[in-house]
Amino acid sequence: MESGQVPATPVPPGRIFVGREHEFDELIAGHDSASSSRGSLYLVSGGPGAGKTRLIDEFTARAGELGSAVFWGRCWEVGGAPAYWPWVQILRGLLRGPDVDALIVQLGPGAAYVAQLVPEVAHRSADTPTIVSLDSDQARFALFDAVASLLRAAAAQRPLVIVLDDLHGGDVPSLLLLRFVAQEIRTAPIQVIGTYREVEAALSPETGPVISELARDSHVLALRGLSEADVQLFIERTWGEPRSELASAVHERTEGNPLFVSEILRLLTRENDGAAQRVHSQRFEVPASVRESIRRRVQLLPEDAREVLGVASVIGREFNLAVLGELTDVGTDALLDVLDEAIVAGLVGEVANAPSQYIFSHALVRETMYADIPSARRTKLHGTVAEVLERLHATDLEPREAEIAHHYFEALPSGNPQRAVDYATRAGRRCMKLLAYEKASSHFRQAIEV
Repeated sequence: MESGQVPATPVPPGRIFVGREHEFDELIAGHDSASSSRGSLYLVSGGPGAGKTRLIDEFTARAGELGSAVFWGRCWEVGGAPAYWPWVQILRGLLRGPDVDALIVQLGPGAAYVAQLVPEVAHRSADTPTIVSLDSDQARFALFDAVASLLRAAAAQRPLVIVLDDLHGGDVPSLLLLRFVAQEIRTAPIQVIGTYREVEAALSPETGPVISELARDSHVLALRGLSEADVQLFIERTWGEPRSELASAVHERTEGNPLFVSEILRLLTRENDGAAQRVHSQRFEVPASVRESIRRRVQLLPEDAREVLGVASVIGREFNLAVLGELTDVGTDALLDVLDEAIVAGLVGEVANAPSQYIFSHALVRETMYADIPSARRTKLHGTVAEVLERLHATDLEPREAEIAHHYFEALPSGNPQRAVDYATRAGRRCMKLLAYEKASSHFRQAIEV
């Protein structure tokens, strides 16, 4: 859409894309280079609500139109994710393709290492070789090399765009693997993009140094607030007409934070019938924070929907329909209706290529709802989530041990300390098998703390 052009019909605020044209063009330039086998790593930084994921959404849609295959991995900020979790999501996506068997054959001995992260590899081939005994450093190098080799083999069939969202919430092994892959894709048609919050990364003694090192050797796009002109364009595309005085007021109060701008416009649009008159006269209250804005939007939902989303926030940023159903007294049909309402409200979305899997539209939405649950109830819910996960995954607990350990830990002191110790220890041992030593150390420290 040309700058200043007004759409024929208003656009929901969550779908507006303005003020990031320069960064979008930078990513497209990187995509063009990667398509010519000059792969690279791009890092997109910014505070909460700066529009990092929205920028990548817009870019990956274009990359797909240009012929690239796009795969996402999201770091689990809440805690309890298995080691290498964003890479597991990416590899699973890769291995759903039609040529997966040929890729596994190409990996040769490396298939055994990839199978440690994604057991489906072993299930696809009876001839998957066993891992040769190596010392810890050699073994981890072999694992990293196998993952990089798989990416290069897949990219030989079609250029790849690999996205790792929320690196500040990732585990150190995942970041070390990213560092290795970034070196190995320089002559491959692969573009890797990571997003992170600067402050959270800087304050983390574990992930911060690795992210800083990655930033030194990559293209960094730092997102700042939208300009007043961008905010005015945002308003034009939302309501179909310019509101220059409103744009000035909103920009002053939000400092151009896209999420905050979106929240204000969404509230003014939906809160009541007098919104238009209040906007023209500027008689409106800008929420004191993004969280307060989110709370006001949540209040527009029926009480049963608010209750269900609160429970979902305890599960994590992403949540499964079956798990949520076990934690609420709402039937499946009614639960789906509630989630549909939350999707329409822009609070929740469906996870692509993952049936019955949902995700809060922004980490701040989940954090706000979680913080508003009384602490005693939160603690009890964590214990119940752990028990539900144990029951639903009783036949294949190992991949869930870290998640279950997290919930048992958060259920303390009123929960079951022995289960917290047991699962933290089991999760640590699994991380040792996966060569994720830093993550193993974290689990063992948690067990000792309990």
